[in-house]
Amino acid sequence: MKKTLLFFVSLFFTQTIFSQDRADIWYFGEQVGIDFSSGVPSILLNSSMDGFEANTSITDCAGNILFYTNGVSVWDSTHSITPNGDGLLGHIFTSQILIIPQTETNYFIIYSDNEGGSNGLRYSEFDANLNGGLGDIKSTSKNTLLHSNSSERMTATYNSDKNGIWLLTMNISSTSFYNYLITNTGISSPVITPINHSIFPKCCETMKFSPDGNWLAYTNQNSNSGGDSKLYTFNNVTGEIIFHSNLPRNISTSESQYGISFSPNSSKLYISTIYNIQTGGAFNRLYQYNLESTDIPQSQVTIFTETFPNSGAVTSPFGSLQIAPDGKIYLARWNETFLGVINNPNLLGQNSNFILDGLALNNRESRLGLPNYIDNYFNEFDTYDFCQPLSITDYNEHSFEIYPNPVTEYLYINLLETFENLNIKFFNIRGQKVMEFNYLNKSKLKLDINNLSNGLYFLKLTINGNIITKKIMKN
Repeated sequence: MKKTLLFFVSLFFTQTIFSQDRADIWYFGEQVGIDFSSGVPSILLNSSMDGFEANTSITDCAGNILFYTNGVSVWDSTHSITPNGDGLLGHIFTSQILIIPQTETNYFIIYSDNEGGSNGLRYSEFDANLNGGLGDIKSTSKNTLLHSNSSERMTATYNSDKNGIWLLTMNISSTSFYNYLITNTGISSPVITPINHSIFPKCCETMKFSPDGNWLAYTNQNSNSGGDSKLYTFNNVTGEIIFHSNLPRNISTSESQYGISFSPNSSKLYISTIYNIQTGGAFNRLYQYNLESTDIPQSQVTIFTETFPNSGAVTSPFGSLQIAPDGKIYLARWNETFLGVINNPNLLGQNSNFILDGLALNNRESRLGLPNYIDNYFNEFDTYDFCQPLSITDYNEHSFEIYPNPVTEYLYINLLETFENLNIKFFNIRGQKVMEFNYLNKSKLKLDINNLSNGLYFLKLTINGNIITKKIMKN
């Protein structure tokens, strides 16, 4: 009996998809920036923003800066605060904010108050068509309240069909997750998931989805047994969150966990910590966990330790961790003129090659925060073009039958109706195109893939200019 992989693609609204080009330009710290568009990071000194913790930026599909923000003000591409860009009810010392792209011209800026303050979790919409094409905050949605009792942690990931984005945060008492689905029709009411395991109530620190959208993790600073960092699995189809394990501190409960990031291939997890003690010195540490291990908490290895032997406190604590378009992970270091860099984050242990003074900031200083992004942009196994508009309003309730999967010789694709133009590309895990087919006025396809080597591939199906991507295993 043939094995059938049946994809029901319910296409209800116009969707715009973006690539890692959206993260090509970062602004953070002491009016400093990084441009990754050439493939080699270059330092920018044209920023008007002092970014202490929360900050983020976004570029257009050509890699040009659109705007950047610290959750209080919004600067446009001329590095001026937009006419309606002041007075956002975020805070420069909240740990995370996000920009969620809705269409090519409309963006949600998500931000929260500091340490569970009364302003709560809010959003404002940025319309790129306002302000003479430089963009501005819409007056009709400025500082719209989402949740009044919110922590500072927030992260986001695309759903499985990439026609919506899950926005996840927590309440201040850390007893529930709040999961919002964002589509081109707006932001849904949250799905509230109780947290039924030991956790210490705390407002701050950071939270991340893995680039493949299958893992969720967050850090804790509290000196309490419930204050360990947590790891979960995530179902990006349903939004279901399932507790996996505690990620305990290595030294004692006085070790504060702050920054967190998954590797681009979602196989490793990194956590930065700060350890302040009164005698014997203090230190920063960077840890790695192997998510392919059968015992993830026990897979912890120390990647790097920075000691402060003559001080009872860390004077330049490790801060946020963030994947970049060059496939490396960067580490913020308070008041330092260098960022730390994990050069090979997919590799185990010391092979990950962490360099403390990894990227010089041209004498500008880092703070605790780096731009916070939707890390699907950096998923090295996803050939989806996140920057190409995908207008799918003309197609409703289509079913695609693709079989067998795994496949050995021939792959069959059945569509419920005939389409005028069909293009099919296969990409290997390095993102290289290895095979392409073109068809006119077809609904049933038989693809000869005998020439492909065994392994994982990504099938990119383009139907009249609209794109769907699926994983295919060749045996």
